[in-house]
Amino acid sequence: MKGNMFSLLFCLLVVCVPASLLAAENHSKRIEEVTLININTASETTLRSLPGIGESNSARIVAARPFTSIEQLKARKVISRSAYNRIKSMITASQGKD
Repeated sequence: MKGNMFSLLFCLLVVCVPASLLAAENHSKRIEEVTLININTASETTLRSLPGIGESNSARIVAARPFTSIEQLKARKVISRSAYNRIKSMITASQGKD
């Protein structure tokens, strides 16, 4: 009986653990596919969807366009360093239409 329990437990580990690792890998791939917000073309409403960006910051971003890089938000003091650090992975400064 103990041998059967051990075999069952071993089979569950062999099947379930790789499946959970595969699920985690697929989840991380989905996260990477998130669309970046273009600070050169986004509306103020879209910009406000970013964490820490309210009416004032979104208006300042629009008024300070165009940007050649996202770092210009910080360098030109359009938004605070802390706000920049919260959104830098969510934005882009593409020059074309996005």
